[in-house]
Amino acid sequence: MDNDDDVKQTVRDGAVQAYRLLQWFRNDRPASGANEPVMRGRITARTSAVAAAVLLVGVLVFLGVIAVALKVFEYGVEPVFDYVSGPIFRFIVGVLLVPGALPALAGATVVVGLALAPRFQPRELFLGGVFAVALGFVCLWQLPRLMAALTPAERVQLEGPLWIIGLIISAFFLAGGFGAMGQCEWVREQDDSDETE
Repeated sequence: MDNDDDVKQTVRDGAVQAYRLLQWFRNDRPASGANEPVMRGRITARTSAVAAAVLLVGVLVFLGVIAVALKVFEYGVEPVFDYVSGPIFRFIVGVLLVPGALPALAGATVVVGLALAPRFQPRELFLGGVFAVALGFVCLWQLPRLMAALTPAERVQLEGPLWIIGLIISAFFLAGGFGAMGQCEWVREQDDSDETE
């Protein structure tokens, strides 16, 4: 009976040691007096081995969940997504690659944004978001022109990194602009009857 209690205590202390190690890596050492699990015994080779086993099992479970999720995505979600998004993606890319589509989209964004700006508070934040989205479209529009300006030797070396950097900058402007506009509040116009009262 004592032997069973000893094994249980060793396993518990090893789990506590693994928890403390994870906490130590996550946010430095726990503050003294914090509500932390307490080891009842001292750290021995057996408790360290149990802690290592607990961490190994945790890592294996984590990797297993990722592998299963990737397989579910590969065989379940990806074919459906490809079937549905393929034509939509080709249509969107085809429209955006039409000469003049991106500058027209940027101009339309500015025009619609300026028309809607008085209805949002804070107005300056909304306008900043509108101009950031328009700038994102302009960046996408100018990216192929930048590629065309490169010589064939430069294109071999710089085309991949420039595409990546250009798409990241465009995505940054688009996401930042939509995020800024999303923080604004819609202000409803008061009825004429309310204003007269």
